[in-house]
Amino acid sequence: MHEAPKKKMSKLAVWSVILGVLSFVFWLLTAIPGLIFGIVAACKIGQPTSGLRGKAAAIVGIVFCSLGLLPVGPAITAALVTPVVSQAMKKRPLLEVRGDYQTQLVKEKKSKAKADVPPEGGPFEIVKYSTELGDMLAYLAVGERDKAVKAAPAIIWLTGGFPTSSPGDYLWDEDVNWRNDQSARVFRNEGITMMFPLVRGTVAENPGVQECFYGEVEDVLAALEYLKAMDGIDPERIYLGGHSTGGTLALLVAAATGDFAGVLSLGPTDDHYGKDNAPYEWIEKEIDLRAPINYLDAIRSPTYVVEGSSGNTASLEAMKLANQNPLVTFVEIEGGSHFNIIHPVNTLYAKSIHADEVMTAEDIAGCCD
Repeated sequence: MHEAPKKKMSKLAVWSVILGVLSFVFWLLTAIPGLIFGIVAACKIGQPTSGLRGKAAAIVGIVFCSLGLLPVGPAITAALVTPVVSQAMKKRPLLEVRGDYQTQLVKEKKSKAKADVPPEGGPFEIVKYSTELGDMLAYLAVGERDKAVKAAPAIIWLTGGFPTSSPGDYLWDEDVNWRNDQSARVFRNEGITMMFPLVRGTVAENPGVQECFYGEVEDVLAALEYLKAMDGIDPERIYLGGHSTGGTLALLVAAATGDFAGVLSLGPTDDHYGKDNAPYEWIEKEIDLRAPINYLDAIRSPTYVVEGSSGNTASLEAMKLANQNPLVTFVEIEGGSHFNIIHPVNTLYAKSIHADEVMTAEDIAGCCD
């Protein structure tokens, strides 16, 4: 008694399945030939003398390719691929995500006022730092303790309000409201060199116009390079901090570089400050490229995001829920406001910088007690 010859798997049926799967990505390019292969394979396999098997595979290929011919194909692909791509994009440095995209400005905002001149003999001097647009002004205060050592820490501080990082005599005025210390003077009081970069469009002397958290990122990165090259400053111990809109800009800068030893963001927003404050076209892409919540995973420096319980806690909670980055710590200070947390948190941070120690969330949460 002779055994029946073994049937061979239909190559057309196999290719139909392969092209059907690929049709979810390449759509018509593979769906049409895959559908033809599947139909031909099914017809041949149905012939008694074909010696072929694989009818189930041919049917699967036909079904996949049929779906690939419909809008559901790209939809399935988008559903599967978009979350993966989105997560990968979040982990890329901010400037890499932006690529060559040029922000679309619909308003030209530029201050006509010149920078306030600090008093002679005071802690501050005006310096120029180089940016892609040209030289910009900054206030620089060299810490007293820093002069005694070869390589000391420094911090770039970004003040709040609109425009972000604006000038003013509040930086050196001795009449201080400690419940709203926008000058963050505790850092220089602790002997830490401070730099307040005046970014594009904030003073008449600076080139460019205000872009509201876009080009300003590059300006702060340029200020970082200035400090790195400064005598007496340890380039490995340069910190970044800011309050309110300055805190928002600090998070975006932190998502663009890992060169800061640490970052402190007080009272930032997670998304935007509304259409009225936006000089850019009010479209999703422009907003997304300025929203810190989208780039938390790209931050590569130890970062603290802090707000008082009566402040903008909605943004704090939104970012905390979205965050998957162990380098970013979120702290809500019970009983604190958007403003009265500035001095106590900065005091704690300044001491940790000098001691070269790490702040804990518990330390921050209790610093206003």
